Amino acid sequence: MGYICFPHDFPVARHCAVSAAFELNLPVSLGFAGRFFSDTQHCGHVFSEMQPYDPATAEQEAIALVEMIRQYWMDRAAALEAESQNTASEEEASEDDSSGIFNGFVLLNSPECDLEQIKANLLQDWNITCPPPEEEGQDAAKEKGGTLVFDVDGFMLAVSFVDAPVPDGEAEYFAQANYLWKDAVEVTKTHVAQIILAVFTRSGSPLDSAKLYTKLAASCLKLPNAVGIYTSGTVFQPELYLEFANLMKSDDMLPLLNLVHFGLIRTENGMGAYTYGLRAFGKDEIEILDSLKRVRVSCAIF
Repeated sequence: MGYICFPHDFPVARHCAVSAAFELNLPVSLGFAGRFFSDTQHCGHVFSEMQPYDPATAEQEAIALVEMIRQYWMDRAAALEAESQNTASEEEASEDDSSGIFNGFVLLNSPECDLEQIKANLLQDWNITCPPPEEEGQDAAKEKGGTLVFDVDGFMLAVSFVDAPVPDGEAEYFAQANYLWKDAVEVTKTHVAQIILAVFTRSGSPLDSAKLYTKLAASCLKLPNAVGIYTSGTVFQPELYLEFANLMKSDDMLPLLNLVHFGLIRTENGMGAYTYGLRAFGKDEIEILDSLKRVRVSCAIF
């Protein structure tokens, strides 16, 4: 059995097709086709129950077929909507997973890392002991091969020395973005080793995680061979980083400029600006394109 398809808005074509089929004694069945590109060529989407055509029941069968097609597309739309919602939920969960995680790379101009000095700096400057006194004897801190991992107030801190520079000139490339430090690239080129830093939240907030990360980074940047820290999409100058970090001692302020880089770029139609680091707070990054005035861009970001 075959079927004959025709556009619903071509009654002449419909009548001719059915009449010709009966005159030739051809078995036909009722069906609907999708869009027609010509009187005889359709898009290929065909709905039919492939039952013999009966003029007496054709109207009822046509109504039932239309309802079947309608239900099919309603089910398809519901499935697509559910899939879209699941994708959005997965993306939101992925963003939530990254919230409260801060990491960076302290750049060293000699292949040495004094973990004991870092511990001393944490204690002297921020009253952070490693391991905390109440957890001594519980193997709360693990130190091996230049790596130190310990817990503080619901956060996990990790310090790992790597006797190699950041590969592929990555740090030097992103150092170009620091318009507040004219020697950023040249100084970054002198690094031959690195300390990888990370702070993971267990039960604390992203803001507290950010402050703890800054304290850890500042303690590492006080090493005599530390020349910069590659984090948040650029390389920060140690002196300026420490200055902003010290704001937490007097005013308990969040050192935002140590955690979020506010980048400026020149575009064909003006100035552009962007943030790098807001995602760690569970927020979307900001981008401004083609502003006519640099001052206007800076004010909009801050």
